[in-house]
Amino acid sequence: MSFETLFQSGDITLIILAVMALEGLILLRYLKRLPAMFAGLAAGACLVMALRAAILQQGWAMIAIFLSLSFVFHLVEIRQWLHLAKKQA
Repeated sequence: MSFETLFQSGDITLIILAVMALEGLILLRYLKRLPAMFAGLAAGACLVMALRAAILQQGWAMIAIFLSLSFVFHLVEIRQWLHLAKKQA
């Protein structure tokens, strides 16, 4: 399989999601910080899914759903970081 085929088929996004899942498992196993990191990983995964929807020409509504979910997860992540910053201050 060529790189061109990987990108045109959208399969590159599945590889990226697999790497992100592995990252989540490593964080869970070694850092015990997955709850604090989950929102960031989820936001990134939603962006990758929005990219996949765009590559596969699934329509603007599907892209908008994934972008909106990414925004929500990003807001949760910001809230978590602010809470952690307050706790350490």
